Amino acid sequence: MVNRTREGDAFAVGWILLDMIYNIDNITVSCGIGIMETADGIQKLAALQYPSSVIDNFVFNFGDIFDALRNTILYLTHNPRGDYNVPYDAGFGVGHAIYEVIQPPYRPKRKNPY
Repeated sequence: MVNRTREGDAFAVGWILLDMIYNIDNITVSCGIGIMETADGIQKLAALQYPSSVIDNFVFNFGDIFDALRNTILYLTHNPRGDYNVPYDAGFGVGHAIYEVIQPPYRPKRKNPY
């Protein structure tokens, strides 16, 4: 786009700009759908278990949760030559940490637990 602007070709610059906007639209729609599906999945997983199972998951899987969040933070704060090289891996780290906390129990929650 910069080269076409320097050449003074306004028509080509306009097409490049429209192409960039067109491609950004797909990304924003996918991100919105992904956020809604994630929230729905977390709500369904959380409805399957007792609060005590969440605490147990957090205690027993603390090392895995810590490693996943640490790698995500390293991706966001350090240079791209670190452990994680693409944004997908950073999102995977956060998702893995959330899943380790609210993973489904071996026995689903009964209607009347007491």
